[in-house]
Amino acid sequence: MAATFLERLDPGEAQAVAVAETVDGTVITDDGDARTTATQRDIRLPGSIGLLVRFVESTLISAASADTHLKR
Repeated sequence: MAATFLERLDPGEAQAVAVAETVDGTVITDDGDARTTATQRDIRLPGSIGLLVRFVESTLISAASADTHLKR
């Protein structure tokens, strides 16, 4: 399946999108083409704020640390 995405994406991004689609997963990327491809295929694609929220909710980082990262 990743071969389908290689027409538009680099190998790493193509593989990430293919795996996420196969296992109903999530893609984390800042690559515009990969984000577009994931969105078109209804693959979950959280932004940086969404990631920070998940990290705080999972107690991986504190809310204060998340705020610091957000301000950067």
